[in-house]
Amino acid sequence: MKKYARKDMNQDSIVFIWRLLPGASVFSIHTVGGGVPDLVLGANGYTLLVEVKNPEYRRNTTEKNLSKDELLFAKSWQGNYIVAWSYLDLLPWYFHVMALEPGPHQW
Repeated sequence: MKKYARKDMNQDSIVFIWRLLPGASVFSIHTVGGGVPDLVLGANGYTLLVEVKNPEYRRNTTEKNLSKDELLFAKSWQGNYIVAWSYLDLLPWYFHVMALEPGPHQW
């Protein structure tokens, strides 16, 4: 059964900042639920799935405050995935992919 998908309070600020970055795009998928991450980020032809977490509840644990469904998704996902509490958690990935050759775009 799908639970009500709430948006974390810091998600809008992450989306706002990401849209300011040259060559970056963002799409919100937080309403999908079922452990699926909150955001899809793109930069330079590369894609990153992002689970946004409220920084007020940040813990230093291996599960990073993930629900059972989120943890299952994270462990089974074969692509780029990160848990973020702030846009600052995402900048290293952005600068890394922007320094690479452009990624493949498949149409």
